[in-house]
Amino acid sequence: MAGDSRERQEAEPLMVQALSERLGLALSPARMPVPAGGTIEVDGGNEEARVYCEAWAHQGSPKSAQRAKVIADAFTLALLARVRGGRPHLTLLLSDQQAAKPFGGHSWYAQAIRTISIGLLDCAIAVPSERSPAMQKPSVKHHYLPRYYLNGFTNEHGRFYVYDKREDRIFSSGPSATFFENHLNTIVFPGGDTSDSLEDLYTDAEKLAWPALDTIRASTATTPIDPLDKMNLFLFLLTLHWRLPSNIRFVDQLSEQAFGEDDDTFSYFALVDRTGQRAPDAITELIRSSSAFKKSMRILAPIAPFFNDEHWAADLDNWRFLYSGDGQRWYLVGDNPIITKGQRDHDPVQCLKEFIVPISGSILLANTQPPITRGFPPELVIKFNAALIERSERFVAGSRKDFLEAMVMDYKLHKDYLKTDMLIPELFHALR
Repeated sequence: MAGDSRERQEAEPLMVQALSERLGLALSPARMPVPAGGTIEVDGGNEEARVYCEAWAHQGSPKSAQRAKVIADAFTLALLARVRGGRPHLTLLLSDQQAAKPFGGHSWYAQAIRTISIGLLDCAIAVPSERSPAMQKPSVKHHYLPRYYLNGFTNEHGRFYVYDKREDRIFSSGPSATFFENHLNTIVFPGGDTSDSLEDLYTDAEKLAWPALDTIRASTATTPIDPLDKMNLFLFLLTLHWRLPSNIRFVDQLSEQAFGEDDDTFSYFALVDRTGQRAPDAITELIRSSSAFKKSMRILAPIAPFFNDEHWAADLDNWRFLYSGDGQRWYLVGDNPIITKGQRDHDPVQCLKEFIVPISGSILLANTQPPITRGFPPELVIKFNAALIERSERFVAGSRKDFLEAMVMDYKLHKDYLKTDMLIPELFHALR
């Protein structure tokens, strides 16, 4: 597809839905263990009917690297068939006839797909043709809180209520229509050309996190959380932290440190010429002062702890997931959802040493030092939501309007009595 991962992200579930309607079966993303270790993830599956599919939304003839993605999807389905045994129905979904053409011809990979599937792998064209023009347009609406993440805070109708601090009003909305800015991740090159390639990078990072997020959201207080799921969630939270509008100006400042001879924080990437020598100062300054590089730093900064903090993995042992007592979605989400003590927020290595963040409306993740060793008090829900509203720059959302109204009223009382500066310290104190 023409460079728009957001459109692809929206189209591929529609492709799965189209196959679901065609077969009369419910298909949903599936994750299954492999006996020798690891997992298989597919875009759609129905375990009872033994139907599985992978989707790829692309318009036009695919390039070599893009063909490799489809070949990998086909082999994923083939491995799933071997693991499951029997004769599962496997479908490779492609959205455009030109995109599908190379995989039905006489190339080695087309023959391999037919051979491995033994007639069980077929190609379905599942996206309406009227979507094609939209897929070719660069994306404009860029979410700083991913819609998949926001789905964990909606009600049974897939919507939530949003409080606008600036306008002092509450309105009904949904994940697609909130927590975004137009052209937030659009890169403008010196010649005037634009690119939304950062959206592709964010999508790739998010795809690593969603299986972990799903597992944790389905867990209970007694469920052990796999360290790999924690690691993928940690990377997502770091990426989330640096893409928030409230932190963008600090990322711009960090970009000025990049490529410095004495810079240890970002030593994991460098700017060199084709001989491997350090690039001239004039070139270095031109690149790091550019808008394109400043935006790219939002992707580069999140991996700093993995290179510069030898204790990052051990710190995951301090994580505690706090579940609402009745399983209801009492926790709010805001445009600045990761609550920290505010002392190291803009340190790329130390920024998430201690934090509290809502994983869904019913689960909080707390990383404190020392870690939590006891149950949390019932009033933690109130303390967290008040701190979240204080931390948010403008928007806060929750699944219930009446509860959101009550939380806003509680926050305003703190504001009236000039006590909002105590909300975050009191939240961390409650977790000791």
